[in-house]
Amino acid sequence: MGEHSAESTATEETDLRARPRVRPASVADLPAVVALARRAAHGQRDESSFRASVGSATVRLDLLVLEEEGRERILGYLEHQLVLDELEIHDLAVDPDARGQGRARQLLGEVLAWAHRAGAGRAFLEVREGNAPARALYTHFGFWLIGRRRGYYQDPVEDALILGLEL
Repeated sequence: MGEHSAESTATEETDLRARPRVRPASVADLPAVVALARRAAHGQRDESSFRASVGSATVRLDLLVLEEEGRERILGYLEHQLVLDELEIHDLAVDPDARGQGRARQLLGEVLAWAHRAGAGRAFLEVREGNAPARALYTHFGFWLIGRRRGYYQDPVEDALILGLEL
């Protein structure tokens, strides 16, 4: 029994270390964030498009990072803005190699909790109508359909669904 307990404790400690954490992005993270955005097919955003979110008083770029062999690996990012008592979610991406593991759920959950603690009462976002995985994620958190922007997205042309959530 003693060996089993020590083994279980070692496994639990490894699991805790292997759990990704959320932290704000820094300027040094921007090249990796741009690379992740491209791998995740989030348009042709360049470093300057993310730079405004780093160090901004209102816009934030939060990263989901995993410590691996003494180095951080960025698994995802969530760009958002707190405007008075409303959280606006601008962009959420997860590395394609890390999808299907609850990474987006962890990242969004932690940002929603932060926004609630910061005084936000509502959250809003836009999502491609055809993005079923993202829509399922938002449904999981209780987002509901508020409206539609016809032909909002390009390449391909697609409607944007406007979703909201009471925090």
